[in-house]
Amino acid sequence: MPLPKSKLVVIKPGALGDTLLLAPGLRALRESHPGLWITVVGSAPAIDLLAYFGVADEVIAIDRLNLFAPSETEFKMMHGTQVLTFIPLDGKVVRHLIDIARPAKITLRPSRATHPVRHTAVHLHRCLRACFPQIAELSTAPMQCPGDARPAHTAPFAILAPGAGAEAKRAPMALFLTAARKMARRGVQPIFIAGEVEIEKGLIRHYPDTYKCLLNPELKQLAVLLQRAEAVFANDSGPAHLAGLLGTVTTVFFGPTDPSIWRPWGPRVIINIFN
Repeated sequence: MPLPKSKLVVIKPGALGDTLLLAPGLRALRESHPGLWITVVGSAPAIDLLAYFGVADEVIAIDRLNLFAPSETEFKMMHGTQVLTFIPLDGKVVRHLIDIARPAKITLRPSRATHPVRHTAVHLHRCLRACFPQIAELSTAPMQCPGDARPAHTAPFAILAPGAGAEAKRAPMALFLTAARKMARRGVQPIFIAGEVEIEKGLIRHYPDTYKCLLNPELKQLAVLLQRAEAVFANDSGPAHLAGLLGTVTTVFFGPTDPSIWRPWGPRVIINIFN
């Protein structure tokens, strides 16, 4: 008798942007398999947004997982389940998990597509199709923050996020200052955000003191702000991917990374290349 296939575990390491590029594929899977229980193992707190947007039923921090010396927790999670993992596992580990945890199937995939070149969200969607061939096509329809509605009579604002995990991804601050001035002239309040990296490295000293700045907002709070914003200006970073998914008009400054592979997924994303 075949093992049940009503559960899927996706093990996907990566930062906020990498995690969010999994969301369109999970939404497509949810549409075609509404009864499927989806567990995502990944980096906290990024994975919490997948549950927040309703594309995952359960999320588990990846630092609590040990597939190389699995415990009863891993066995229970994987039993009878389709497992899609982006963590390289050698044959010995896979056989050990199959013998003891008895998943329905373990599918190993690379973390990104290299040949042919395709957008990462498309690559992840194809990986999900390896587990569930009858999966809906990808959509760029905006995700929604649960229960959020734009308050009446609030002043319009724009979000500017000059941070990025790597220095090479940070566009010159002058580009953000120019965007802030244009927004202000239109009667839109510019609001800068600084994440943990910018605070720890002291990069916020370069932020203008002319405009309001939010320090390290919690991700769900940030999602609501990005959804309500008139516009978002960001580097190739987690906030850009989040804003793109939410359907906000999002201008993303790209430097060394290829936007054809890594651009935020969404219907209103504008790419601006800087050197």
